[in-house]
Amino acid sequence: MITCVYISLTYLYIRITYINKFTISKSIMSKSRKRSSKRPEVRSLKIQSKTRFNSYSQRDVPEIKPCGNWLEKSGFIHGQRVLITTMDRLLVIRLEEE
Repeated sequence: MITCVYISLTYLYIRITYINKFTISKSIMSKSRKRSSKRPEVRSLKIQSKTRFNSYSQRDVPEIKPCGNWLEKSGFIHGQRVLITTMDRLLVIRLEEE
């Protein structure tokens, strides 16, 4: 009789563990789906060197040229003005509100 109780308890423990693992994995999967839809599109651009000339000297400065159809798909249309916010190793480009 003690053996039967032990088997029943073991079965109950295995069943509870299985249900908890299934519930946890299901909740993790639903959270990962939500994150993937909000993932930003990442672009890689190379920083070029541009030479600026004035009356007395010339100087090389860094230059980035974002261009392509992906800008229009993101809501940036030619002729619009943008604001660029700078932070340590970060640039945020957004449309200027009218």
